[in-house]
Amino acid sequence: MSDCAVGGYVVYGTPVDGAELTVEGMAGYTGKCYHDGQLVKQGKTSEVLGNPVNSMQWLVGKLASQGKSFKRGMHASVGTVFVPPMLEAGKWVVEYDGPFGSVEFTVK
Repeated sequence: MSDCAVGGYVVYGTPVDGAELTVEGMAGYTGKCYHDGQLVKQGKTSEVLGNPVNSMQWLVGKLASQGKSFKRGMHASVGTVFVPPMLEAGKWVVEYDGPFGSVEFTVK
């Protein structure tokens, strides 16, 4: 998933089954953002509280403290690997290494 939560935009890619993911490994992936073929931004998953799993753990705990739960099949944006650039017209691609693949969209 790629998001610009502040701007209210979320783009989902193809889900991964997670079989090759580990808690430790989640801190070591890289995301790269391209606009019309030019690299605009890049960052590592370790930018998200050291590991995005830590962010998810906090969210689940916060919900539990309020008598709520995070149920299987729900989606969450647990942080960003870089501050998203301002959207401009053109083709956008965000690529992640590991099993995550990429998402693409066009702004007109």
